[in-house]
Amino acid sequence: MSFEKVTSAEWQKFVTRKAQDLPDQTVAEALGRFQLVPGGPQDETVDASIHHGNLTIEDDLALPSWVTVVDGDLDVSGKVSTKCQAK
Repeated sequence: MSFEKVTSAEWQKFVTRKAQDLPDQTVAEALGRFQLVPGGPQDETVDASIHHGNLTIEDDLALPSWVTVVDGDLDVSGKVSTKCQAK
């Protein structure tokens, strides 16, 4: 299972691109306003991760960062922890 650590700028590009693809304009506008670092520089490396593709979690998983998105289907039979993995 592979999670990609991203900068604020990369996160913003991902969110903007995904928001543009949504059929519900109200949801798209709300998502498009989300910033990982509100009012801050968008080129820093921040604690955010993206998993591209479907993800199946059969056991327990501690996410790699506080803000994590799965760009695909998520199937969980275990539990996803709100505590991040130690770095």
